[in-house]
Parts: sequence; structure tokens; C-alpha cells
Amino acid sequence: MLKEEEVEAIIEAIYQRYRLDFSNYERSSLKRRLSKAMYKFKLDSAVDLWRKMLYEPNFIHELIDTIAVNLTEPFRNADLWKFLRRKVLPLLFDRPQIHIWHAGCATGEEVYSFMILLKEINLLHKAHILATDINPKALEVAHQGKYSIKASEQFQQNYFIAGGIHDIRRYCSITSHYVVFDKIQQEAAALHFRQHNLIQDPIDGCFDLIFCRNVFIYFDPVLKMRVLRTFYEHSHPESLLVMGYYDSLPQNHEEYFELLYPKHKIYLRKE
Repeated sequence: MLKEEEVEAIIEAIYQRYRLDFSNYERSSLKRRLSKAMYKFKLDSAVDLWRKMLYEPNFIHELIDTIAVNLTEPFRNADLWKFLRRKVLPLLFDRPQIHIWHAGCATGEEVYSFMILLKEINLLHKAHILATDINPKALEVAHQGKYSIKASEQFQQNYFIAGGIHDIRRYCSITSHYVVFDKIQQEAAALHFRQHNLIQDPIDGCFDLIFCRNVFIYFDPVLKMRVLRTFYEHSHPESLLVMGYYDSLPQNHEEYFELLYPKHKIYLRKE
């Protein structure tokens, strides 16, 4: 396991080399992920990791792919999706356009899950969707909407648990090896996938609904407040923020968002 001073040195090296700032990531989690990366790439010491970053410019993408991995699955937490379908989405019926940001979308299962919900209540044609992630490999999977055939079985099962009633093939194409969400990709008013560092990169737009699930578990309170301010500045009164089950907000978060539906970690933007 890496020592504390080695973790700090790696954070500084990543910033100096790539201008990627991990300084406010929760330390125990980051240490585990860096140790996992060193094992994966057969590196014996922090010096070996620094050397690899110095002499292999593209290595950072592989490193991020390891330390910024997000566990995700279609229709994760079925009760949330049922609640969104029944209580939240009807609030958007009267809006001529619906702007949605999936911040930290990982490989995109959440994006396609929500698009299916929007389609089934006749809102997808109004939806302008932005999905972002720091991890370029995960983002490429999300952009393609292409998953293993085993994933299609999980999609179908979780979709039914979340209140769905149709065959998942209504929204995707299925081959002997893959499921591809090509059909539903064409039905949104706009769908964009973009590499984006939530901590430091600017973002354009004003959003009605922001998803940021199971990302804040890696941030310390200072970083959480910084990201919350970004969400606040790019939303409007009555915008909603959907967080993950294990995410927690700092005590002074009510400056920006108030908890509206505690069970489902859904927050309302303040005036």
C-alpha cells in the first residue's frame, strides 16, 4: 500500500504533468485506486509510476481508466426509477424543452435507462441530453451505446423491476454478441457525450435535471461544495439534482440545494 506522502507526490505529479487536479479527492479511496493501478500495471513503487507518466504521454488515459472507474448498471436502484417515472417526470410535461446533464455518466447505462423512461412518457423528443465523464474509455462505450449480450439480459431484468412493461428490443438492436442502443439514440432532441473534468472544466448550459450519482463519495467537503456551486450556477429555480444512494453532501449544502425527496436523494435548487 502506498504511503501518504507518496499519494501526495503522485497527485502533484499528475497535476504538474497533465493539469488534472485530484487534490480534493477522498484520500483513502484514492490511495486504494492508485494501489490498484500500480498492481495492474506491474509497478513496484511510486517512482515507477512517476517514470511511466513521464515517458509515456498516453499512460494517463489508462491510469484514469483505473482510478476513476464508476460502478454502474442499467436501472440501478429500481425504486428511484419508479419514483422518477411516477412523481418527477410529470413535473416536466409543460416545458417546451428539457435540458438534462448526466455528470459522471461512466459507461452510459444510466443515460440510456433514463432515455427509456423519457420515451415511455412521451418526453424524449423534448430532451436535450448532455452526458459527461472524465474517463475517455468509459465515455467511448457510452457514446456507442454498445454493451455485451449479457448486459442486455440485465437491462431487461432491471427494466421490469423498475416498472417497465415492454421488450427491451423496442429500444435497441441485439446481435449474438452485443446490444446496441441505436434506436433510442435517434429519438432525443439532442444527445451529446463529452469528456469533462467535473472538478475543473467549464460547462455550458442551464439544466432542468442533473444526475450525479455515486460520484461525491470520492470527494472531500471542499470539493463537494465546489461542484455543487457549478450545479447551482448551471441550473435554475425548480431544477432538480439526483444524487447516488451513498453520496453525502456537506453540512452547508443548503446554500445551494435543499433535500426534496430524502429516500431517493433528490434535491431542489434554491432561489
